[in-house]
Amino acid sequence: MSSDEVTQLRTEVDRLMRRLSDLERASGLVDDSPDDSEHETSMEPDGVSRRQWVRAAAAAAVGGTAAVVAGTRPVAAASGDPLVLGQTNTSGIRTRTDYTGGSGGIGHLFQSGSVFSLNTAAYPAALAGYTTAENQPNGIYGFTSVPSDTDTGASAVVGFANGANSTGVRAESTTGTAVRATGGRYGVETSGDTAAMVLIPTDFRQPTELTDFHAGGELYVRAASDSGLAVELWFCVVGGEPGVWTQIAGPSLPGTFRSITPTRVYDSRSPSPQPGVLAAGSNRIVDLAVARNLTTGAGIGTAIPEGANAIAFNLAIVNTSGSGFLSVTPSFETAVGAATINWSQSGQILNNGSIVGIGTDRKVKVFAGGSGSTNFILDVTGYWI
Repeated sequence: MSSDEVTQLRTEVDRLMRRLSDLERASGLVDDSPDDSEHETSMEPDGVSRRQWVRAAAAAAVGGTAAVVAGTRPVAAASGDPLVLGQTNTSGIRTRTDYTGGSGGIGHLFQSGSVFSLNTAAYPAALAGYTTAENQPNGIYGFTSVPSDTDTGASAVVGFANGANSTGVRAESTTGTAVRATGGRYGVETSGDTAAMVLIPTDFRQPTELTDFHAGGELYVRAASDSGLAVELWFCVVGGEPGVWTQIAGPSLPGTFRSITPTRVYDSRSPSPQPGVLAAGSNRIVDLAVARNLTTGAGIGTAIPEGANAIAFNLAIVNTSGSGFLSVTPSFETAVGAATINWSQSGQILNNGSIVGIGTDRKVKVFAGGSGSTNFILDVTGYWI
């Protein structure tokens, strides 16, 4: 029964009540005194007047009608009808609401559990979810059964924001997991013009100093400086308290090693780029960015790319004279700290593999120490980036 039908029924009951009062007055059962409740004629043994009985019956009829109406409401509100809490609501058109309150308010709050502020929140939102349920509580839960592929891209939860510093989806949790996603193809897919994802530093402590339980597969970002600009990225390889962690990135740690086909970057016997033996007390700069022809020394491509911060290399010495040593250092070094290779007499041919850090210029400096001289050859076998 619709609301219009209920209104019509109530109007009809009121009309019948007025008609009954007119009949009572016409028959002399009641007079027209201002307070006719004191002059009603008792028609029943228990002292209840006929008029009171009829009025009670009419009121019961109205109440019964309301009960019938309540029991016969449609299961779902159709398009254009008011949204009804506790019932399914269906609509073939979009439902829109505009929140016009304070800038820190919430357009819609779906709440389960204890009281949450209805007017303000940690972050303003068009849709907010809040719950204190103990069994896997979820502020907002999204689910889709549509298969996801590169064309449709079905998603359970989608957030969109076009402000310079706005966020499409933001989640916070003081004790649990802020975001948990499980997908048949991808758990989480992110993109951004500046970066796909930002991992905020958690603490100044290394994860090996923590006491909580950590599951294998966790990522931990440690602030490596007070400014927060320098960070370290750690990965938990074995769960435990605190588990077994390995550092995979940081300002003081080379990143991933990339092995390459051994590539010549310098030979002092070749015509180019700078031929001749290296004498004691002198040094020579070697450009690691350029791969060299084995015979002529001409550039034939790129050896070490931009972004590399260390190299693995092989250093060979030939046509030695006397005795001495060579030391390979970053190009900005001004003094020798250790020998990379040594020779003890003339005419020797020796090799040694080593690792050295490099600067953004992708160059190294080769120092000659001792009293002798030698030709040398430098080949790179890989780099860290």
